[in-house]
Amino acid sequence: MNLIRVFLFSIFAIFLSTFEVKAQEANLGKNDFLSIVRSNIDSASCQSPDVYRCIGIETKESCLETVHQVLDECSRVVPASVNLRFKAMVLEDLYVCMLQSFSDKLGVTIDEIEKCSFGDSLNESVKNE
Repeated sequence: MNLIRVFLFSIFAIFLSTFEVKAQEANLGKNDFLSIVRSNIDSASCQSPDVYRCIGIETKESCLETVHQVLDECSRVVPASVNLRFKAMVLEDLYVCMLQSFSDKLGVTIDEIEKCSFGDSLNESVKNE
């Protein structure tokens, strides 16, 4: 679970600050929340051909299409209204769902996805904690 949290915050750190802009709003509707996630995933996902090719996706376009499909499938874990004080918990639930969905869709294990994303060095450092 530590590795999931490390990955969650490294991937989603880019747009956590986006939520701070909306901090004056205590809650965001599900669609607004997912819109922020989607726009930031578009700029953060599929930037490294080595990573997406490692998990069996050939092109950046295919990678983005897969990411969007997975996000659509996992939008069910996002509540109708997201209290911004609990955004990290909602993002963690969303990430865990997306990781499992990627695994199912691509026919690769979660360990393989993590290895492609982080390499052996991060896996070893987390195991040693």
